Amino acid sequence: MLRGKPGEEVALGVRREGQDQLIEFHLIRALIKIDSILGDLRQADGSWNFFLPGDERIGYVRINSFGDSTVSEFEAAMQWLTERDCRGLIIDMRNNPGGLLQAAEKLCDLFIPADALIVSTRGRDARMRDKYFSSGKGPYQDLPIVILVNGKSASASEIVAACLQDHGRATIVGERTWGKGTVQNVIPLENGNSLLKLTIASYWRPSGKNIHRLSSSKETDEWGVKPDPAGEVPLDEKQSAAWQDKRRQRDVLPSTIAPLAAAATPAQPAVNSPVEFDSQLERAVKLLAAKLSQM
Repeated sequence: MLRGKPGEEVALGVRREGQDQLIEFHLIRALIKIDSILGDLRQADGSWNFFLPGDERIGYVRINSFGDSTVSEFEAAMQWLTERDCRGLIIDMRNNPGGLLQAAEKLCDLFIPADALIVSTRGRDARMRDKYFSSGKGPYQDLPIVILVNGKSASASEIVAACLQDHGRATIVGERTWGKGTVQNVIPLENGNSLLKLTIASYWRPSGKNIHRLSSSKETDEWGVKPDPAGEVPLDEKQSAAWQDKRRQRDVLPSTIAPLAAAATPAQPAVNSPVEFDSQLERAVKLLAAKLSQM
Protein backbone atom coordinates (compact mmCIF):
# COMPACT_ATOMS: atom_id res chain seq x y z
CA MET A 1 0.00 0.00 0.00
CA LEU A 2 2.96 2.32 0.51
CA ARG A 3 4.60 1.55 -2.81
CA GLY A 4 3.98 3.58 -5.93
CA LYS A 5 5.55 5.73 -8.62
CA PRO A 6 8.30 8.18 -7.63
CA GLY A 7 6.91 11.70 -7.19
CA GLU A 8 3.48 10.58 -6.01
CA GLU A 9 2.23 11.44 -2.52
CA VAL A 10 1.23 8.90 0.11
CA ALA A 11 -0.39 9.64 3.49
CA LEU A 12 0.95 7.68 6.44
CA GLY A 13 -0.90 7.48 9.75
CA VAL A 14 1.14 6.62 12.84
CA ARG A 15 0.03 5.80 16.38
CA ARG A 16 2.55 6.28 19.19
CA GLU A 17 2.42 5.41 22.84
CA GLY A 18 1.40 8.44 24.87
CA GLN A 19 -0.28 10.12 21.88
CA ASP A 20 -4.09 10.12 21.82
CA GLN A 21 -4.51 11.18 18.22
CA LEU A 22 -3.31 9.61 15.00
CA ILE A 23 -0.21 11.39 13.65
CA GLU A 24 -0.40 11.86 9.88
CA PHE A 25 2.60 12.36 7.60
CA HIS A 26 2.37 13.19 3.89
CA LEU A 27 5.33 11.68 2.07
CA ILE A 28 6.52 11.96 -1.50
CA ARG A 29 7.56 8.63 -2.95
CA ALA A 30 11.12 8.57 -4.28
CA LEU A 31 14.00 6.26 -5.07
CA ILE A 32 16.18 6.51 -1.98
CA LYS A 33 19.95 6.31 -2.28
CA ILE A 34 21.58 5.17 0.93
CA ASP A 35 24.93 6.88 1.46
CA SER A 36 27.73 4.64 2.69
CA ILE A 37 29.78 7.68 3.78
CA LEU A 38 28.40 10.01 6.47
CA GLY A 39 29.75 12.97 8.41
CA ASP A 40 28.88 14.43 11.79
CA LEU A 41 26.02 16.84 11.03
CA ARG A 42 23.94 17.54 7.96
CA GLN A 43 24.07 21.06 6.61
CA ALA A 44 21.00 23.03 5.55
CA ASP A 45 21.21 21.69 1.99
CA GLY A 46 21.35 18.08 3.20
CA SER A 47 25.06 17.58 2.55
CA TRP A 48 27.37 16.42 5.33
CA ASN A 49 29.73 18.48 7.43
CA PHE A 50 32.78 16.23 7.84
CA PHE A 51 34.39 18.28 10.61
CA LEU A 52 33.78 17.77 14.30
CA PRO A 53 32.78 20.97 16.14
CA GLY A 54 35.68 23.13 17.28
CA ASP A 55 38.72 24.85 15.84
CA GLU A 56 41.00 21.79 15.71
CA ARG A 57 39.96 20.95 12.11
CA ILE A 58 39.49 17.26 12.93
CA GLY A 59 37.75 15.35 10.16
CA TYR A 60 35.10 12.78 11.02
CA VAL A 61 34.00 10.26 8.39
CA ARG A 62 31.63 7.38 9.08
CA ILE A 63 31.65 4.34 6.79
CA ASN A 64 28.39 2.38 7.01
CA SER A 65 29.40 -0.39 4.59
CA PHE A 66 31.71 -1.11 1.66
CA GLY A 67 29.90 -1.04 -1.68
CA ASP A 68 30.45 0.03 -5.27
CA SER A 69 30.31 3.77 -4.49
CA THR A 70 32.05 3.77 -1.10
CA VAL A 71 35.52 4.74 -2.31
CA SER A 72 34.28 7.54 -4.59
CA GLU A 73 32.09 8.89 -1.75
CA PHE A 74 35.02 8.66 0.66
CA GLU A 75 37.34 10.47 -1.77
CA ALA A 76 34.75 13.24 -2.15
CA ALA A 77 34.60 13.60 1.65
CA MET A 78 38.40 13.73 1.81
CA GLN A 79 38.49 16.37 -0.93
CA TRP A 80 35.98 18.43 1.08
CA LEU A 81 38.22 18.14 4.17
CA THR A 82 41.44 18.83 2.28
CA GLU A 83 40.04 22.04 0.81
CA ARG A 84 39.34 23.16 4.39
CA ASP A 85 42.80 22.32 5.79
CA CYS A 86 41.95 19.17 7.72
CA ARG A 87 44.72 18.35 10.23
CA GLY A 88 43.69 14.85 11.29
CA LEU A 89 41.03 12.24 10.56
CA ILE A 90 38.75 9.96 12.58
CA ILE A 91 37.26 7.09 10.56
CA ASP A 92 34.22 5.60 12.29
CA MET A 93 33.48 2.00 11.24
CA ARG A 94 31.43 0.95 14.25
CA ASN A 95 28.51 -1.33 13.32
CA ASN A 96 29.95 -1.66 9.79
CA PRO A 97 29.17 -5.23 8.59
CA GLY A 98 31.69 -5.09 5.72
CA GLY A 99 31.09 -5.54 2.01
CA LEU A 100 33.35 -5.54 -1.03
CA LEU A 101 37.00 -6.54 -0.63
CA GLN A 102 37.95 -4.27 -3.55
CA ALA A 103 36.49 -1.25 -1.78
CA ALA A 104 38.48 -2.03 1.37
CA GLU A 105 41.68 -2.42 -0.66
CA LYS A 106 41.24 0.88 -2.48
CA LEU A 107 40.46 2.72 0.74
CA CYS A 108 43.61 1.36 2.42
CA ASP A 109 45.62 2.37 -0.65
CA LEU A 110 44.82 6.03 0.06
CA PHE A 111 46.84 5.98 3.28
CA ILE A 112 49.82 3.61 3.05
CA PRO A 113 53.16 3.73 1.17
CA ALA A 114 54.06 1.73 -1.94
CA ASP A 115 54.30 -2.07 -1.90
CA ALA A 116 52.76 -2.39 1.56
CA LEU A 117 50.74 -5.57 2.05
CA ILE A 118 47.05 -4.73 2.52
CA VAL A 119 45.63 -8.21 3.10
CA SER A 120 46.28 -11.80 2.06
CA THR A 121 44.05 -14.85 1.65
CA ARG A 122 44.71 -18.47 2.53
CA GLY A 123 42.79 -21.50 1.35
CA ARG A 124 41.33 -24.38 3.31
CA ASP A 125 44.74 -26.07 3.16
CA ALA A 126 46.29 -22.99 4.89
CA ARG A 127 48.35 -22.21 1.78
CA MET A 128 48.68 -18.63 0.59
CA ARG A 129 46.32 -17.83 -2.29
CA ASP A 130 46.48 -14.09 -2.98
CA LYS A 131 48.28 -11.01 -1.72
CA TYR A 132 47.10 -7.45 -2.23
CA PHE A 133 49.66 -4.63 -2.15
CA SER A 134 49.40 -0.83 -2.17
CA SER A 135 50.24 1.30 -5.20
CA GLY A 136 51.94 4.10 -3.26
CA LYS A 137 49.79 6.68 -5.05
CA GLY A 138 47.62 7.47 -2.06
CA PRO A 139 47.50 11.22 -1.30
CA TYR A 140 47.01 10.88 2.48
CA GLN A 141 50.05 8.88 3.56
CA ASP A 142 51.03 11.43 6.23
CA LEU A 143 47.60 12.33 7.59
CA PRO A 144 47.20 11.36 11.29
CA ILE A 145 44.36 8.84 11.66
CA VAL A 146 42.30 7.26 14.42
CA ILE A 147 39.82 4.46 13.62
CA LEU A 148 36.72 3.62 15.66
CA VAL A 149 35.49 -0.01 15.72
CA ASN A 150 33.27 -2.16 17.94
CA GLY A 151 31.97 -5.70 18.25
CA LYS A 152 29.75 -5.27 15.19
CA SER A 153 32.55 -4.14 12.87
CA ALA A 154 33.17 -7.04 10.51
CA SER A 155 34.74 -8.26 7.28
CA ALA A 156 35.92 -5.37 5.06
CA SER A 157 35.92 -2.94 7.99
CA GLU A 158 38.25 -5.33 9.83
CA ILE A 159 40.55 -5.51 6.80
CA VAL A 160 40.88 -1.71 6.77
CA ALA A 161 41.40 -1.42 10.53
CA ALA A 162 43.93 -4.28 10.60
CA CYS A 163 45.89 -2.93 7.64
CA LEU A 164 46.22 0.62 8.96
CA GLN A 165 47.00 -0.64 12.46
CA ASP A 166 49.68 -3.10 11.32
CA HIS A 167 51.40 -0.45 9.21
CA GLY A 168 51.34 2.05 12.06
CA ARG A 169 49.07 4.40 10.14
CA ALA A 170 46.15 4.47 12.56
CA THR A 171 45.37 4.14 16.25
CA ILE A 172 42.41 1.83 16.86
CA VAL A 173 39.81 2.91 19.45
CA GLY A 174 36.71 1.17 20.78
CA GLU A 175 36.17 -2.55 21.19
CA ARG A 176 37.40 -5.78 19.63
CA THR A 177 35.80 -6.41 16.24
CA TRP A 178 33.46 -9.24 15.25
CA GLY A 179 36.02 -11.56 13.62
CA LYS A 180 34.57 -12.28 10.17
CA GLY A 181 37.43 -13.02 7.79
CA THR A 182 36.10 -15.53 5.28
CA VAL A 183 36.10 -15.38 1.47
CA GLN A 184 32.98 -16.66 -0.31
CA ASN A 185 32.72 -17.72 -3.93
CA VAL A 186 29.25 -17.67 -5.53
CA ILE A 187 28.72 -20.57 -7.97
CA PRO A 188 25.72 -20.47 -10.38
CA LEU A 189 23.68 -23.69 -10.54
CA GLU A 190 20.75 -24.93 -12.64
CA ASN A 191 21.39 -22.53 -15.51
CA GLY A 192 21.35 -19.57 -13.16
CA ASN A 193 18.16 -20.52 -11.30
CA SER A 194 20.06 -21.06 -8.06
CA LEU A 195 23.39 -20.21 -6.46
CA LEU A 196 25.80 -21.92 -4.12
CA LYS A 197 27.85 -19.72 -1.80
CA LEU A 198 30.99 -21.62 -0.85
CA THR A 199 33.62 -20.48 1.66
CA ILE A 200 36.94 -20.97 -0.10
CA ALA A 201 39.49 -18.96 1.88
CA SER A 202 40.13 -16.64 4.82
CA TYR A 203 41.59 -13.14 5.16
CA TRP A 204 44.84 -12.56 7.04
CA ARG A 205 46.34 -9.33 8.35
CA PRO A 206 49.59 -7.82 6.98
CA SER A 207 51.22 -8.98 10.22
CA GLY A 208 50.30 -12.57 9.36
CA LYS A 209 47.71 -12.80 12.13
CA ASN A 210 44.28 -14.30 11.63
CA ILE A 211 41.11 -12.19 11.33
CA HIS A 212 38.43 -14.90 11.37
CA ARG A 213 36.89 -16.12 14.61
CA LEU A 214 35.94 -19.80 14.56
CA SER A 215 33.11 -21.22 16.66
CA SER A 216 35.82 -22.83 18.79
CA SER A 217 37.90 -19.66 19.13
CA LYS A 218 38.63 -18.36 22.61
CA GLU A 219 39.00 -14.76 23.75
CA THR A 220 42.73 -15.39 24.12
CA ASP A 221 43.11 -16.54 20.48
CA GLU A 222 44.18 -14.31 17.60
CA TRP A 223 41.16 -13.05 15.68
CA GLY A 224 39.55 -9.75 14.75
CA VAL A 225 41.10 -6.37 15.49
CA LYS A 226 41.77 -5.23 19.04
CA PRO A 227 41.95 -1.55 20.02
CA ASP A 228 45.35 -0.16 20.88
CA PRO A 229 46.00 -0.30 24.66
CA ALA A 230 45.18 3.39 25.10
CA GLY A 231 42.14 3.07 22.87
CA GLU A 232 40.09 0.39 24.59
CA VAL A 233 36.68 1.81 25.60
CA PRO A 234 34.15 -0.98 26.28
CA LEU A 235 30.41 -0.23 26.34
CA ASP A 236 27.67 -2.37 27.83
CA GLU A 237 24.37 -2.88 25.97
CA LYS A 238 22.67 0.04 27.70
CA GLN A 239 25.54 2.43 26.96
CA SER A 240 25.71 1.27 23.35
CA ALA A 241 21.96 1.74 22.85
CA ALA A 242 22.12 5.23 24.36
CA TRP A 243 24.98 6.25 22.06
CA GLN A 244 23.19 4.96 18.95
CA ASP A 245 19.96 6.72 19.93
CA LYS A 246 21.76 10.05 20.39
CA ARG A 247 23.60 9.53 17.11
CA ARG A 248 20.32 8.96 15.23
CA GLN A 249 18.90 12.17 16.69
CA ARG A 250 21.96 14.08 15.53
CA ASP A 251 21.63 12.68 12.01
CA VAL A 252 18.23 14.29 11.40
CA LEU A 253 18.21 16.95 8.69
CA PRO A 254 17.94 20.37 10.45
CA SER A 255 14.93 21.51 8.44
CA THR A 256 12.90 18.46 9.57
CA ILE A 257 13.61 18.63 13.29
CA ALA A 258 11.02 21.27 14.25
CA PRO A 259 7.92 19.82 12.49
CA LEU A 260 8.75 16.25 13.50
CA ALA A 261 9.35 17.24 17.10
CA ALA A 262 6.09 19.17 17.24
CA ALA A 263 4.14 16.25 15.80
CA ALA A 264 5.74 13.54 17.93
CA THR A 265 7.65 14.19 21.14
CA PRO A 266 9.32 17.23 22.70
CA ALA A 267 12.60 18.13 20.99
CA GLN A 268 15.79 16.93 22.63
CA PRO A 269 18.23 19.57 23.90
CA ALA A 270 20.78 20.59 21.32
CA VAL A 271 24.13 18.81 21.61
CA ASN A 272 27.14 20.92 20.78
CA SER A 273 29.48 18.01 20.08
CA PRO A 274 28.99 14.25 19.71
CA VAL A 275 31.76 13.62 22.25
CA GLU A 276 29.23 14.69 24.89
CA PHE A 277 27.33 11.42 24.42
CA ASP A 278 29.99 9.23 22.76
CA SER A 279 32.80 8.15 25.10
CA GLN A 280 34.56 6.16 22.38
CA LEU A 281 34.64 9.16 20.06
CA GLU A 282 35.82 11.30 22.97
CA ARG A 283 38.81 8.97 23.45
CA ALA A 284 39.50 9.04 19.70
CA VAL A 285 39.56 12.85 19.72
CA LYS A 286 41.97 12.92 22.67
CA LEU A 287 44.37 10.45 21.05
CA LEU A 288 44.27 12.28 17.73
CA ALA A 289 44.84 15.63 19.47
CA ALA A 290 47.91 14.12 21.16
CA LYS A 291 49.22 13.08 17.73
CA LEU A 292 48.64 16.55 16.32
CA SER A 293 50.41 18.20 19.25
CA GLN A 294 53.58 16.31 18.34
CA MET A 295 53.64 17.50 14.74
